[in-house]
Amino acid sequence: ERGIHDCSVINTPFTYEGGRDGFRRLLEQEGTCPKALFCVSDLVCAGVLDCARFEYNLKVPEDVAVIGFDDIELASYNSYSITSFVQPMDSMIDRVLDLLLSEKQPSESTNLTLFPCTLKTRAPHETPLFKQRSASLLRVG
Repeated sequence: ERGIHDCSVINTPFTYEGGRDGFRRLLEQEGTCPKALFCVSDLVCAGVLDCARFEYNLKVPEDVAVIGFDDIELASYNSYSITSFVQPMDSMIDRVLDLLLSEKQPSESTNLTLFPCTLKTRAPHETPLFKQRSASLLRVG
């Protein structure tokens, strides 16, 4: 929808090891390193980053730009410095409680709520290179 087509999707466990394994499988499947990756969590992203840097000697973001999701504490550590999407947890919890405590019978439309996320950028991923690259998707299956 935003100009990204034919992305590779690697299904992997929602773990650090899943990120490492997923990155290895992606490189094996594609035969080349993608320019950018979106990881479904910062923990998966940490595994991808370590695998890329220490097993394949890739530079981030020069060789591959990586972004995560969740903005867990690990994302702020200097050794990772992960750019990540932040979820509005308080709003999400409030919505779940509203649904659980409601006397109305839930329907498919009342169960679907979209919450806006904010992007927390951290160096080295703050460079404009990330915006200019093609992307692959690393997703939990």
